[in-house]
Amino acid sequence: MIETIENYRLLVEAEKRMENAKAEDFIPAEKAMQELGISEVELNATDVDLE
Repeated sequence: MIETIENYRLLVEAEKRMENAKAEDFIPAEKAMQELGISEVELNATDVDLE
């Protein structure tokens, strides 16, 4: 139950942020990867396990 409440609070916060977001607030994924030093090859070689 507590997890559901926390998730709801996060959803409300995300919705507020998206309402106030402007186009210039976003950057392309390629630029973010470059700034973080992540290559497409590394990304493709990474296994992700979602629960």
